[in-house]
Amino acid sequence: MSVSLSEHYKNEEERTETGELEYQAKYQGCEDSILEIVDLVSSFIETTPFFKDTNYICAIPSSNPSNPSLPNRIAEEVSEVLGLTNVSDHITWKGSKEALKEKSIEEKWIELEKVDIEIKDVDLSKKNIILIDDLYQSGTTIQFVAMKLKEFGATKIFGLTIVKSRKDSDNT
Repeated sequence: MSVSLSEHYKNEEERTETGELEYQAKYQGCEDSILEIVDLVSSFIETTPFFKDTNYICAIPSSNPSNPSLPNRIAEEVSEVLGLTNVSDHITWKGSKEALKEKSIEEKWIELEKVDIEIKDVDLSKKNIILIDDLYQSGTTIQFVAMKLKEFGATKIFGLTIVKSRKDSDNT
């Protein structure tokens, strides 16, 4: 199961309140926006069935591990607030992952299979995991990573994104 806290845009030009927070956090590095997102995510997890019964939290692996992504930062902060085990550092792409935005779902899946996931030094057996990402477009990446976590023994995976794209044109 995956959910987004909000849509990214109200209309073609205006972001939602959460969409603006995500934009400010991701592209402007705004610390206040990051902290507001952490509060939103923490509150959602604490009050939402299934999510509140998780053991672990994990960010979608960053395309550039030397530069932690917004999902990594959120997972780190939320793990501290809620006392969840953050396993983000144990899960990485095996190779270099190119941008998937302009690809069809089938092309995205093929690319993800080529790159694949590496999971090291963590036991996921019988764990319920929240998988964090900043933007939900087609859901392909979050689904791919969730399936890999299941292969490594996780019981349940709950996807949580900050915002969802309004356009589904990439979902062809």
